[in-house]
Amino acid sequence: MTAAIRQEGTVTAAVSTVSQVAMARVQKSANYVVGLDMDLVHNRIALIHKAPGRINGDLLNGPGGEIRPGESPEGAMAREYFEETGVLVIDWTHFASRRFPTTDVTVYFFYHIGQTCFQVSTQTEEYVAHYRMDILQQEPHLIVPDLDWLVPMAKSHYLRSMLKAFRIVD
Repeated sequence: MTAAIRQEGTVTAAVSTVSQVAMARVQKSANYVVGLDMDLVHNRIALIHKAPGRINGDLLNGPGGEIRPGESPEGAMAREYFEETGVLVIDWTHFASRRFPTTDVTVYFFYHIGQTCFQVSTQTEEYVAHYRMDILQQEPHLIVPDLDWLVPMAKSHYLRSMLKAFRIVD
């Protein structure tokens, strides 16, 4: 099986509100992935409740984790999502990255648009489920910093990519 991974128009996110204290706990030189699996028709997103004691513990985040040595960010995203949700998604789109120079850590952000978020189930000690996307604005204290604007950025990236297929006429 081959994966159709798209990386068109990658944006480097100038993420300013992620806690540097939390990043200081990250293993030096490790890289990470975060996936936003969204159903735009039903306004749903798959989120994972991070375990207490971990980075961003006790908050909702997109599923993801550490990139293994020799693994591509795209491969890590598919693996991590499957390990945490039980759902295999291979067509992730890379839309943003953030590098933390003090720790030499890069976080790669991906999205997937479809209905797979309804199929997720908890596979680890971290609870995973699909939520209404308005939780990002209505319950900001429950989500990791920056997710409230990374999700609209991912949606915008997707919509711009769809518009490329059309020719606008007057």
